[in-house]
Amino acid sequence: MGSVPEPAYLYKNVVHDPAVPSVQSAKGMYIHLDNGQIILDATCGAAVSAIGHGVERVKQAIISQLDQVEYSHPGFFPNAPAMRLADMLVESTDGKMSRACILGSGNVLPQYSLRSEAVDAAMKLSHQYFAEEKPDTRRTKFISRRGSWHGCTLGSLSLGDFKPRKTRFQPILHPNVTHVSACDPYHALKDNEDLETYVARLKQELDEEFQRQGPDTVCAFFLEPVAGTALGCVAAVPGYLEAMREVCDRYGALLVFDEIMCGMGRTGAMHAWQVDGVVPDIQLVGKGLAAGYGTISALLINDRIVSGLKQGGGYFVHGQTYQSHPLGCAAAVEVQRIVKEYNLVSNCREMGKYLGMQLKLHLGDHPHVGDIRGRGLFWAVEFMEDKDSKAPFDSKLTLSKRLQTKGLEKGYDICLFAATGAVDGWNGDHFLLAPPYTVGRQDVDEITVISDQSLPPGDDLGNTDFQPEKWNESRTNVWRILATFYSFIVVGANDGAYGAMIHYLGKYYDADYTTVSLVFLSPFIGYAIAALGNNWIHDRFGQRGIALIGAGLHILSYLATTPHPPYPVLIAVFIVSGLGNGIVDASWNAWIGAMHNSSQLMGILHAFYGLGAALAPLTATYLITDRGWKWYEFYYAMAIAAGIEFLTSVAAFWSSTGSGSKDPDVCTDGTLSCDSSDNLASSAPPRKPTLESLKIPSTWVISLFLFVYVGAEVTIGGWVFTFLVDLRNMPLSTAGFVSFSYWGGLTVGRVCLGFLTPFFNSQRLAVLLYLGCCIFLHLTFCVVDDLRLLVLSVTLLGFFLGPLYPEAVIAQAKLLPKSLHVAAVGFACALGSAGGSVFPFITGAIAKGYGIKVLLPIVLVMLVLCLVLWLVLPEKHEDGRRQAPPA
Repeated sequence: MGSVPEPAYLYKNVVHDPAVPSVQSAKGMYIHLDNGQIILDATCGAAVSAIGHGVERVKQAIISQLDQVEYSHPGFFPNAPAMRLADMLVESTDGKMSRACILGSGNVLPQYSLRSEAVDAAMKLSHQYFAEEKPDTRRTKFISRRGSWHGCTLGSLSLGDFKPRKTRFQPILHPNVTHVSACDPYHALKDNEDLETYVARLKQELDEEFQRQGPDTVCAFFLEPVAGTALGCVAAVPGYLEAMREVCDRYGALLVFDEIMCGMGRTGAMHAWQVDGVVPDIQLVGKGLAAGYGTISALLINDRIVSGLKQGGGYFVHGQTYQSHPLGCAAAVEVQRIVKEYNLVSNCREMGKYLGMQLKLHLGDHPHVGDIRGRGLFWAVEFMEDKDSKAPFDSKLTLSKRLQTKGLEKGYDICLFAATGAVDGWNGDHFLLAPPYTVGRQDVDEITVISDQSLPPGDDLGNTDFQPEKWNESRTNVWRILATFYSFIVVGANDGAYGAMIHYLGKYYDADYTTVSLVFLSPFIGYAIAALGNNWIHDRFGQRGIALIGAGLHILSYLATTPHPPYPVLIAVFIVSGLGNGIVDASWNAWIGAMHNSSQLMGILHAFYGLGAALAPLTATYLITDRGWKWYEFYYAMAIAAGIEFLTSVAAFWSSTGSGSKDPDVCTDGTLSCDSSDNLASSAPPRKPTLESLKIPSTWVISLFLFVYVGAEVTIGGWVFTFLVDLRNMPLSTAGFVSFSYWGGLTVGRVCLGFLTPFFNSQRLAVLLYLGCCIFLHLTFCVVDDLRLLVLSVTLLGFFLGPLYPEAVIAQAKLLPKSLHVAAVGFACALGSAGGSVFPFITGAIAKGYGIKVLLPIVLVMLVLCLVLWLVLPEKHEDGRRQAPPA
């Protein structure tokens, strides 16, 4: 009593796991689970849902068929949808095949799996052909390939070589099946062996196997033109299928192509054999036939088989109750009409090339990615413990299964089809990607970005306990985090000091608003230079180089300011300080933004920026007004602070060196993996991460958001002091305190709201709420005169502005592959710095003609622009965002 009964449903696991969610609905290439997750179905289940989920036209075709007839036994009458489908299939082969036998069970519980029944039926048909044509009953044997998967019935298991599924049932499997090597150049191509020689070797092996079994005892040779689950999307190399055809013809055996997974457009041709022009005697099709809207498969046979059957009894001795089911056939007919009407096979071919290119671009330089291969929209990524020796991970690690599980975690929300056995039937981990034929470039970008993000970096791939890096996982990391926090105090102090300094610079250099506003514009040039060089510095010198160069430039620029050089020289010096800021800003943002609990850590990091930005104007105002310092003497204090930054950062990151100037290879071949056994491509151009990131729309949206946001942040912080002194006649010390309260609110907000944001249902909602509060508080600041209300509104404005920068960087980290983080964050920071330079400069230029009162409407416009840009930011998942073809 009190125990909850387990569900009656059984798939594989007898013990029910209540933590595994159930599917509630699906649309396009997204699956909605009962736990609220929306999963990106990047595999179409298992290369099934070829046109996506929930296509209305197919549903209506099934309903229309229900209104006519829901079932008729094929032994009594054929049905119209089955006959139409058979005509369509034969026509799609350009007359190379003559008949189509529709198998499977429509939309009800299958009696057999669609693949397994098709394979068993092909084995029966092969034997029947010889038994009736001659008759010749000696042909009872079959040859298949190692590393193949043909299904789960006893006949199909016998043909296959997927050992985890096969070994347990070996005693009861078909004894007359033998196996030869698959066409698998990545694992089997010998040193100094070209493809032509390799094909000749495989041809000789098959010939010898026929001789060993007795040439007149073999019914058929079974193979997958593009091997699917077990080998992982390995396409036949040029000349291979022709060679296999020649051997079969020499001994009179049949050639059978299992295209259940790779056929019906999946690999960029309606039938995979059409790429090489080698026609089989029997062909199996299935998964893409009805695209999941019906569970059917089919046998296609050529004139040779038809002629043999006619010489015998005139019929195929195979049939079952639900064969040629009207509902499944009606669904398949409509699916194939859509495929043809929207030219989806061509799209599959073109997007397949792009998918392969993007996978190789983003994953190809991972130290444990051994090969990336495929054709059309059918790709696999294989992992190796040692890429040089091609040694696989221990199968006990269940690496591919763990990667599939990780992909399904919240935050990644992607289906990656896990598979094993590519090396020897047991070992060799890979995952498959087989998105719907309807995908566009944006969909492919999303798939590759999330796949990259879900993949643990470097040596962590084989770590069964891998988690995102944590700040406290080692003493070294603790010191590094503390060093970055202090570094951001200096970065913030650098930016925050300008607001207080422009009042004194204007008087010292006798400069008007426009001229003195160049102080804001100069750091942008430094940030722009940093954006171009950040990724190179990071790759070449590692985080040690970032610490050395970034902090070193801070010291250099602050010491160069103390002699109070001529104004043009001072602007050049501020460019150098901006360069130092840009180098440090991008690298520490990218590192911490990818950590565990990134919202909280980024909030704290940027709180230290706010602390520096708050202390700098307060300290400068105090030293200049109360202690009688000159404005340039303040930069002695900044130089000392930068010296401490240099020592702490370099010491903390000394062991974090770069990987040299090695450029990862990129292969752009869309059909076959590269011939080189050690490289994914040997002649591809070097990567340009900044340019790559700029091809992704979210990079521009985030960068423009930061451009406007930092513009608003710095415009308020930089001009509020002058606004209060010049327009509202506030004493210098009081105005300095208000400026401090703004930066102080920014600091506190980044800490407090950084911890609050993860509790929202979505980051998008949280940021929208913060922006709404900012607009309200700015309007309050515009109308109040009371000092207490003014200080409160300015402080709270800073409080709600505070988390926006770190949340934008976190959003960018979620939307981009890890390989582009430093480059993309560097570009976004540069554009943010541009906003922090351009908008204060524009404000100063306009204020020259219309007075400092223009600060209020300018800031309001910027806050509204931030709101609009955040609304258009792409999300990883959007309900129904990308649909299958319309009705």
